[in-house]
Amino acid sequence: MEKKTAKIILRLVLIIMILIFCIAALSAFFVAAWLQTYKVFTQKTLVAELDVTAQRQEGDKKAFSVTYKEVKARSSLAAIFGSTNSDLQFSDPQTFEMQGDEVRLGGQVVKLNDLLNLFGFKTIYKVTRLESTYLDVAEAKAKPTSIYELNGGVDALFKFYQTNEGALSFIIDTAMGDYPGKNVQNQPVKYGLYVTEEGFLLDRM
Repeated sequence: MEKKTAKIILRLVLIIMILIFCIAALSAFFVAAWLQTYKVFTQKTLVAELDVTAQRQEGDKKAFSVTYKEVKARSSLAAIFGSTNSDLQFSDPQTFEMQGDEVRLGGQVVKLNDLLNLFGFKTIYKVTRLESTYLDVAEAKAKPTSIYELNGGVDALFKFYQTNEGALSFIIDTAMGDYPGKNVQNQPVKYGLYVTEEGFLLDRM
């Protein structure tokens, strides 16, 4: 009887260990797949170019056009495993029609805690949104604006990280959305979207 009980206990332990291993493997695969959609950086780095046309008036609406090109950077997963890509390459340009007098471009930034940084894990980001608005609040409330989703938008896992940032402080220093903006000028302007350890920066090139 005792031998049978011991065998049953041993089998249960083995089953539990196999289940734990499977769950760990699936979790690692899921996190790796998620990291593949994000990029990695260690300093101020150009991640996209934005060509903004001059402001134009269309009836009672302010309008302008934007051509967006994203730098083909390493994914965070490739960077962690040492993949290198020194050539600056861009994705195919996309042109968007906008309404307003300010353009904003940005997305999600996940800054990992200092301990993980020591082990080589760096801040990661994903450009997810291009939008327009008005400097004047009354205009922003009364007139239409434009908004476009980039790179599949904000994913569910980032939303979970941002909602549970405090509970995950042992991994994440901060998870935030960051959308810097620039006023539309009376002449065409080329801007660069840069990413730093503090977030996104939209600056004239």
